[in-house]
Amino acid sequence: MVLVRNGHPAIIDRNTWEIVQKVMDERCEHYRVNREPKALITEFTGFAVCAHCKCNFTVKTNHYYGSKGSKATKFLICNNNKHFKQCQSENIPLEPFKEGIIKLTKKIKNNMSFFKELLIKGFTDVNESEKRDRISAIEKEIVELKEKLKTFVGKFDNYSTSVSSEIMSRISELTIEKMNLENEILIVGSAEERAKAIVSEFNKVPNVIESFEDFDFKKLYSRAFIKDKGDIILVVGNKDVSKLTLKTAGELSIEIPYTVRISTFRLRLAVYVNI
Repeated sequence: MVLVRNGHPAIIDRNTWEIVQKVMDERCEHYRVNREPKALITEFTGFAVCAHCKCNFTVKTNHYYGSKGSKATKFLICNNNKHFKQCQSENIPLEPFKEGIIKLTKKIKNNMSFFKELLIKGFTDVNESEKRDRISAIEKEIVELKEKLKTFVGKFDNYSTSVSSEIMSRISELTIEKMNLENEILIVGSAEERAKAIVSEFNKVPNVIESFEDFDFKKLYSRAFIKDKGDIILVVGNKDVSKLTLKTAGELSIEIPYTVRISTFRLRLAVYVNI
């Protein structure tokens, strides 16, 4: 990218432009209106997801400063509420959320042995044997259906055509179910290896975290599952949160107190292992 200054005739001279900007800044300060540009893509784009409608959250800047002397605030808002209130989710102040990620990361690093046990336990698929049994049953049923289908080969009457269509449809359904079960088993993989990879990423984080920029939170957490303004789950592992619900609970939690106007709230963040 190349920045070219004065590459075309100016509408107004630069000195006048700078004077206008100064006047605009003074007026915005007087009326406590925020002049920060709207960011279409932020560091949290595609990261935080709503537990109510499964829509992504985005970062929004409060246009009005509020009381004199206070700064413009940023918050996370469900995309379904950006223009009109369509989702029952609540807005999350951005700074407490970032502080919560820092504190939860610190807590995890101070409890790595327990965290690794959580990972192994979470990645261990307790239903794997049931899934393999179901796969065997599906394979057996598919073989039986294919043998039955052979009896209708070369027959083109209405009954044969109808039954053949039903059989093929059933084979297709069973094949898809089998593929999904195999994928679920494959995703789990080796619980020990998956846990080791995640622990390795946490070990790369500095022991002393002074700011949010000291580590890449997206390498540690797959998603943030926002249930309400007081309860957020940071997901590790599989980023697909479609099976998570409002009742899903995490572990190794921390709480961040924050104030909105004159009311004090507490934001709880916990980690959840998602297979």
